Amino acid sequence: MNLNEALLQYGAVGLIAILALIAVRELFKREVQAHKDETARADRLEVELKKLNETIQQQYLTVLAQATAAMSEAFDVIKAADGTKRDKRRR
Repeated sequence: MNLNEALLQYGAVGLIAILALIAVRELFKREVQAHKDETARADRLEVELKKLNETIQQQYLTVLAQATAAMSEAFDVIKAADGTKRDKRRR
């Protein structure tokens, strides 16, 4: 005798118990599927975030290199201007 037959012997109470077990099983299956879906979504978003961070880092390096070159050029211009002023003062 299986569980369903044993519960059906109790009539309406057994039927309610069977329906409750089926409902619990279905709810559990839904929760397991939802967990799998959310895990897959989190994994996908993690990959996207890594790609975005890599892109930002590459752009940051490019801008940083440009800013360094601009600062170097500015210092050179300041040195040249300062040297020109010193030469004029010496004359």
